[in-house]
Amino acid sequence: MSPALAQASKSTPTPPDPLTVLEDHMRRDLALAPGVLGEVAREAIAAGGKRVRPQLVYLAHEACGGDAEGWPTCGVYATAVEYLHTATLLHDDLIDGATLRRGQEAAYRRFGPKEAVLSGDLLLARCLMHITSPGDPAAVSALARAAERVAVGEAMEVELTRDPGVDRDRYLHYATSKTGALFAAALELGARAAGAPEAQVAALAAFGESVGLAFQIADDLLDVIGEEARTGKRPGLDLLAGVPSLPVVEALDALGPERGEVVAQLLSGDAPESTLADALRLVAEHGVEPCVARARELVDEAKASLEQLPLCDARLELARHAEKAVERLS
Repeated sequence: MSPALAQASKSTPTPPDPLTVLEDHMRRDLALAPGVLGEVAREAIAAGGKRVRPQLVYLAHEACGGDAEGWPTCGVYATAVEYLHTATLLHDDLIDGATLRRGQEAAYRRFGPKEAVLSGDLLLARCLMHITSPGDPAAVSALARAAERVAVGEAMEVELTRDPGVDRDRYLHYATSKTGALFAAALELGARAAGAPEAQVAALAAFGESVGLAFQIADDLLDVIGEEARTGKRPGLDLLAGVPSLPVVEALDALGPERGEVVAQLLSGDAPESTLADALRLVAEHGVEPCVARARELVDEAKASLEQLPLCDARLELARHAEKAVERLS
């Protein structure tokens, strides 16, 4: 390298990490949010998580040929997605009666149920302000559809709770809406920020649906076979709460009414907690294997969707994101 090029290389600043920029933007964006609503919203955002959905926005953008010039639009979309996701968590914890969120006491328990709901509404309002600011109606429509589907999925979960008659199709409908919809929207938004053709937009949305459902099934499986030391969650809590999960649905289908009675009764709330160990054993024996197979099928389907995209590092990274869903089960 010539001295001039070497000097130019030294003086060229390294582009900031987009997720670091995102974190700083969300902190500043919520800094002036009023009163306790702002406090709850800021704490919920600060609690973080892995920011999977924002990562998917940027990866989809790069996989479709987008460059750093599109990062500001990606940042706006990633913020909107994360605000929507966090708002649903604030609402869900109250609906589900959850005591903890990411290792901390749930917001409705610390600040009150009204404050938690209204803080979620505040984040939804900020989400709307962000998603509309680039002026792309297709992007607005994508996130609006996702928000509606998440709400429908959550309502279906409430409706199906304590129902031992849940079948596979009803489970897949609610789980795809609850989890897959926002994954799909994040990827679609990243593709639209890159100006991708509709075939690539559709392929990435399909990838998100499959990956989101695979992650949901993996979460369901960890409620049955996960170790508390690794997951931070006691096995069987979903079953005790009557929340339908695919391993339970599969086990009930395989066992039939008589052999699956203890599982059905515990799911419906008609059996004591002392029967949990027996119920989990039956679910592990009869419901886990088909769920692992289905999660792996979904990962394969997701990776196949990526064939619509040019081969690049971002596409390979998206494939690795899909594989993480089943890696947690090994």
